[in-house]
Amino acid sequence: MSKGFELNNLNANVSVWMPFEFKKGHIIISKDGRNFILDTGSPETLLTEDVSFSFFKLEKKLNILPVKRILSEINFLTSLEVAGIIGTDFLTNYDVSIDPTSETLYFSTPEGANNLLFNGVKLKLKKILNLPLLSININSQNYDAIIDTGAFVSYIDREFVKDLQPVEKDVLDFTPLMGNFKTDLYEITVNIANHELKMKFGVLPELYTELLEALNAKIVLGTEILKHFSVYMSLKNNFIILNKIDEIKPENTPERWVQKFNATPDYILESNIPLDSIKDAFVNNEEIINGIKRRIDYSSGSVKYYLEELLKRATKTN
Repeated sequence: MSKGFELNNLNANVSVWMPFEFKKGHIIISKDGRNFILDTGSPETLLTEDVSFSFFKLEKKLNILPVKRILSEINFLTSLEVAGIIGTDFLTNYDVSIDPTSETLYFSTPEGANNLLFNGVKLKLKKILNLPLLSININSQNYDAIIDTGAFVSYIDREFVKDLQPVEKDVLDFTPLMGNFKTDLYEITVNIANHELKMKFGVLPELYTELLEALNAKIVLGTEILKHFSVYMSLKNNFIILNKIDEIKPENTPERWVQKFNATPDYILESNIPLDSIKDAFVNNEEIINGIKRRIDYSSGSVKYYLEELLKRATKTN
């Protein structure tokens, strides 16, 4: 029987880096033109074929769920051309760090000490059916919330919104059991890791509400949480570390380029900030030029050389 995945060239003292992109509110890892969603709300990895990354191999296996139909529905809703979903059967064996500012993932074995290098508030996780649950506070009451990085909409029990007016209406979403549906969004103040946050929540169809009740959960936290925190998650050791971050700037803007550039460490700079990331519209932008110049001043060797190449690109003349 297939193990579902194999991981190579990874030891207890090493983190392995992978870039990701936020697309349509999903964490997308790309390989050979194919897109994969990192999904802590899926207890199974869903693939239509084997795929090998630089350090691990995911193998197609038998699934209870109709994989092709699920992926087809996701692609219809998002236009992302998703080839698979990486679920918690993989993530239970490997800790993951998600940095939304630099758009990078780090995978490591749970026996490593990489979490010691990660700042933030360390909290206990529960697990039900291999899904991570985090305790959050609303109106001075604690509630268990499923952390679902495969959901671009967060959800909450309808009892929390019965007296509220929606801030957005008819937002389209998808669930494997029911397909596409629409929900209104409501703004609610929550306390997560000692931070008061205003977050938007939808209300799931009745069938899913009953499933959540069976899991003793009233809330699903989608990728909106990554607008507020970087995350280190260890499903094997049942903890999560949340580190508050600055607001993520709008995509495809010079401000977002600078933010990602500043958050990217030297050893992955060339991979994570390629020369063509400086679009023609960004050329001669003072914030980008000054950011590169500041970094050149304290860099050396190959990093300094690459920064100088970035500067040439940022100041090129037509």
